[in-house]
Amino acid sequence: TTEIYTLSLHDALPICPIRYVWMESGELILDDQGKPSVLKGTLQDITERKIAEMKVKESEEKYRSLFENVPDGVYRVALDGSFLAANPGLVHMLGYTSEVVMQKTCFLDLFFDARDREPFAQSLKNGDSIQNMEVRLRHKKGELIIVLNNAIAIRDSDDNILYYEGTLTNITKLKQAEAELANLYRIEQQQVERLSALQKISSQLAGIHSQHEVMEIVAAQTGALMDSLVCATLKVDGESGEVYIVARSGSLESPAAVDKGAPLTLPILDKAIKNGKPLFLKEIDREAPELRKLNLHPDIRSIHMYPISWEGQILGFIVLGSPLALPPSEGEMATMELLAERAAAALDSARLFEEINSNLQRLASLRSIDQAITSSMDIHFTLGILLDQAVSQLKVHAADILLLDQGATSFRYGVR
Repeated sequence: TTEIYTLSLHDALPICPIRYVWMESGELILDDQGKPSVLKGTLQDITERKIAEMKVKESEEKYRSLFENVPDGVYRVALDGSFLAANPGLVHMLGYTSEVVMQKTCFLDLFFDARDREPFAQSLKNGDSIQNMEVRLRHKKGELIIVLNNAIAIRDSDDNILYYEGTLTNITKLKQAEAELANLYRIEQQQVERLSALQKISSQLAGIHSQHEVMEIVAAQTGALMDSLVCATLKVDGESGEVYIVARSGSLESPAAVDKGAPLTLPILDKAIKNGKPLFLKEIDREAPELRKLNLHPDIRSIHMYPISWEGQILGFIVLGSPLALPPSEGEMATMELLAERAAAALDSARLFEEINSNLQRLASLRSIDQAITSSMDIHFTLGILLDQAVSQLKVHAADILLLDQGATSFRYGVR
């Protein structure tokens, strides 16, 4: 409203609520002495307009504060993907120095994999709203960033799309934590499966009374359990110190090239016997090329050897060959060490059984020989019994007994 007013400069101003006015015109009237006395003019009340302007300014300041201080990325992009605006959170998230620099980049060029940009580009084209779209972006330094994208289309009065406004929430650490948990779960499940398989192997070994059969079972089951390209069990001869291949599973270049029982006097094996600890060779061609004498498959790059020891004595080794030049994981090491302990116990048990059985057989042989001597006066019959027992107990293919002919001073065949 416009009001005509007359204001005496000598009068006290009345107390009234604060109003905002606009002076449209005014005339200063002087008194008889030429001094300002009265101000005449028109005023327009603009209080409501000023209050509305202040509210708009306050709202803009709140929006600007939210836009600039929120840690999530806030953006505005054109339909071609070019940036129209970006808050400091987004600039920092993507590793740029300023909003101006970032506006020179197209949103579509930020996708880590070019194939991932199609769903977002199609949404821009269709005018669809975007809700919790998981997007893989590339940081300015080239690192992978995983974000959740939410956006809506801003339209004019004719329903034409002007631009898109949206937010990006960085979930990279969350996805990494999920991946780590999934990996831990996988490792845990794998360990449970290995322990279950290990229990079955232990039960299988419990009833075995042959060292050779123990080694064969360990080679076959370990290769399957550890998914190894090749697995072999080696036995140490305590008297000669030589190492023998007892059993193997998996792939060798030529299985007939190394016969079971062939002694191996490789320096790396001698070192392993003296060390008595697991041995890991990431690159056998560089660290121990002599192992190629075993005619290993050419794809085998690394060797993992686990000693089978009992009461401080090395009985043998479990050897795994892998095409990967990687050390075993902690779970693999724990499983193999437990398996080596079970194998050592089974070998010692089988050794004791074999010794007891051998002693019983020797006693039975001596008993048979004693009976032959006491029950028959025929020397040829007695020597025949003696020779049969010698062949059986010594496990030889042929034997004979020579008798001295004193008259001819020569030996003749008594029994053969």
